[in-house]
Amino acid sequence: MSIWRRVGHHTRAVLERPIGTVSWTAMRLLARDVSDEIATCRLLVLAPHPDDETIACGGCIARVVRSGEDVFVAVVTDGRFARHDIEASETALIREGELSRAVAALGLSSLQYASLGYEDDSLTAHIDDLAARIGDLIRAYRPTVLLSSWAHDTHRDHAALGRATRMATAQADVLLLEYVVWAWSTPLRLARGRLPRTTAIDAEAPHGSARFTMGRPVRVRTGEYLRTKTEALSAHRSQLAPSADRLGLPSGHGPLGYRFLRRFLGPSEYFLPYGPRGSARMGGASVDHVP
Repeated sequence: MSIWRRVGHHTRAVLERPIGTVSWTAMRLLARDVSDEIATCRLLVLAPHPDDETIACGGCIARVVRSGEDVFVAVVTDGRFARHDIEASETALIREGELSRAVAALGLSSLQYASLGYEDDSLTAHIDDLAARIGDLIRAYRPTVLLSSWAHDTHRDHAALGRATRMATAQADVLLLEYVVWAWSTPLRLARGRLPRTTAIDAEAPHGSARFTMGRPVRVRTGEYLRTKTEALSAHRSQLAPSADRLGLPSGHGPLGYRFLRRFLGPSEYFLPYGPRGSARMGGASVDHVP
């Protein structure tokens, strides 16, 4: 029997919280502030589901919008399987309406976001197609910075989008910053082999002769835009749990509660640069990569 199976569900649940807290603290201590630099960038945001654009990047989006720079948000799936108590097609319609209200709260017009139309929980089967579509978005909107999900996150749609984004940006002149959402809450899932499986994808990506690597974390201050982000997140009411009201959000019957959301309604949002060894440029400042 594997070590993972010998460790009971309760024990894993007890261990998840301190491991996630230590990892989050390390991210906060290591991260370099790039708030001023990113405010001068042309930004493309990719989100696996409706609400990820706000949870992970809402403050960053609001900052760039306020600076007068261009932002475009592409939400990849329809989020139809997020609620088990509501029929899937109805959930998709609800979340479509919530997304439109959330991005409006962040300051975006109806021309500054789009849904790519993939079915929720399906992205692992469409990575090549998704990478091609992301490449089309990059060519169409010419971003200087692209925000997307971490290629090793513990939700399979998040990981699949991250892998597709790495493939699409391998030859593109854009700085890729990845955000972590679910691994903070379920870090032990990485120990089940997910990280080795996804690093194999990195080796297959068409990176040419350059060695691609993760960089030192960066952070974007959310503080002055926290009210805007909270308003946008309130629009995703179908996803909010009863305990979300402890954060000033509506109380709902969804899956996202206080313990999960509190990390994302703090003073900063955190990102991991990913790209060739050396350094990338953002708004005239370098983003150092780990040697």
